[in-house]
Amino acid sequence: MDVSLISAAGNDSILEHTPGADDVSLRLNWRSGVESALVKDRGAAQAVQATSAGDMTYNHHDWGVWVDQLSSFPEAEKNFKVLATSTSTEVDREFIAVVEGRNEFDGVWAVQVILKLTIL
Repeated sequence: MDVSLISAAGNDSILEHTPGADDVSLRLNWRSGVESALVKDRGAAQAVQATSAGDMTYNHHDWGVWVDQLSSFPEAEKNFKVLATSTSTEVDREFIAVVEGRNEFDGVWAVQVILKLTIL
């Protein structure tokens, strides 16, 4: 996702060190009211429910984009919409976890997480 946001912002200063987002499982905070092409995906509702209910994602990154910094990069906001965030365990600050291109036909999706499977 970092490359997509760097391209959208026009420079790499959009990335900042994200302590508390490396080698940790976190839940996703899905934003309500954001229209997304996800609604067309058969399994999306179940994935959204599972990832928002518990720490179902694995984060392994030292750099990311803080939600409160995104407004400093109007090009990124113009090209992407934030679908979900996660909260750093170390600094209690939200970083962007899932974005989608504003034009649903451009096929741009980016995630900063990998789903963790629990086998019982």
